[in-house]
Amino acid sequence: MAAGTLTIVPGGLGIIDNALILGLIAGGLDTPTAIAAVVLYRLINLGFVIGAGWMAWGLVLRRTRREQPQRISMR
Repeated sequence: MAAGTLTIVPGGLGIIDNALILGLIAGGLDTPTAIAAVVLYRLINLGFVIGAGWMAWGLVLRRTRREQPQRISMR
């Protein structure tokens, strides 16, 4: 947690990942399994947040377009 609060990069990318991998290795996992677990964690962690953000943005845009009055040009 302390490493996550001191990072300069968004989401602690790289720094937190290294800490997680080292922690998993110290806990008894082999290196390839620890790396795969951290990559899967990042995909789930960041992927769901990004996906939810895109869906929310799409809903906001759809609602904004629906609420705008239609302009009728009289030529």
